[in-house]
Amino acid sequence: MKCPACAETIDDGTLHCPFCHGDIEKAKRDLVEERLAPRTRKVGRTSQPVRLMYILGTTGLVLTLFVLLVWLASLILPGMERARFASRRDAQQHECEGNLRRIARALQVYHEVHGSFPPAVTYSGDGQPMHSWRVLILPHLEGLESRVNYNLNEPWNSPGNRQATLMTPAVFRCPGNDNGASFGTTHYVAIDGPQSVMNSQQPARLPDIVDGAGATIVIVEGRDPAMHWAEPKDLDIRQATSFAPNGLSSNHSDGFHAVLADGTIRMLYYQNVSRGLPGLMTIDGGEVVEGF
Repeated sequence: MKCPACAETIDDGTLHCPFCHGDIEKAKRDLVEERLAPRTRKVGRTSQPVRLMYILGTTGLVLTLFVLLVWLASLILPGMERARFASRRDAQQHECEGNLRRIARALQVYHEVHGSFPPAVTYSGDGQPMHSWRVLILPHLEGLESRVNYNLNEPWNSPGNRQATLMTPAVFRCPGNDNGASFGTTHYVAIDGPQSVMNSQQPARLPDIVDGAGATIVIVEGRDPAMHWAEPKDLDIRQATSFAPNGLSSNHSDGFHAVLADGTIRMLYYQNVSRGLPGLMTIDGGEVVEGF
């Protein structure tokens, strides 16, 4: 046999080489390890592409999940935003109805106390406009009589009353409409004129409303009526036959709120009431309007 260390010929079974004096068994083990070492290094080199493929695969999966999440968000978020907008709009409409309900109750109390509805406008002895129905019902609006120090003995625009009415009380303002609120503007106006419930010359009593209190409009919304809430000015019945920002309009979709003489609140939709509007505003015209 040959020595695995020095390759000299030696006898079989020799434990130590007589030429290099090396340990034959150890030399054999070293030779085996040396022969195996290149294979180990080869395996190590081939593992690099495997790790690279693993990294690329993991990165691709993460990117795919990210793109999927972005796509799902693009589908879900607009719907959530629309739902929030609809919820906010519904809440504002509900609050607007609440304002008008308070006004309707105050009108009913005024009627009980004075025997008729309030006139839309009051006048002085020399024919000058003095006060609006909105200030006349203040004592009957819960909580407002103590917060608005209004003097009925002076005109609405006297120095004292101007200070008292600088800001619009929330009850006279649609919560979904901020237009003009800081300047004292109102969004609720009365129908005034011949045969109207709140006729400034002769306001009606409930028995006078022969067309039916539940079918006669008293107050309507106006998106931009351009009048101060205490101003003795309202919507003339002869001009209240069309939809316009200064009357018969709102920030709500497709219609406007109206207070009826029996105290109920109705949402009137433009397409449904355009022809019947004049009949809904008079107390004894004898008109029959479908749906009322």
